[in-house]
Amino acid sequence: MGRWQSRELPLRFGLEGVQVAVFDMAGRRLLREGEVERRLAYEVGERRRAEALLAEERERAEALARLEQVHAEELTRLRRRARRR
Repeated sequence: MGRWQSRELPLRFGLEGVQVAVFDMAGRRLLREGEVERRLAYEVGERRRAEALLAEERERAEALARLEQVHAEELTRLRRRARRR
């Protein structure tokens, strides 16, 4: 597929099958009409999944911190008991 560079805009144009494709100067194809909405929906979904994973990670970290505190308190009790003997 050939690409033609615009003299006025920093864009290149080409054909993909029967559709015109527009590329930036780095060679990335710009989104077509209809693709923008799909891309935005995809990115919103990805962001929600990432936020959910971060929330789960925070919950795990908080639970681990609580367990470490419980274990530290138990260790302190056991050491006190061992000193009394």
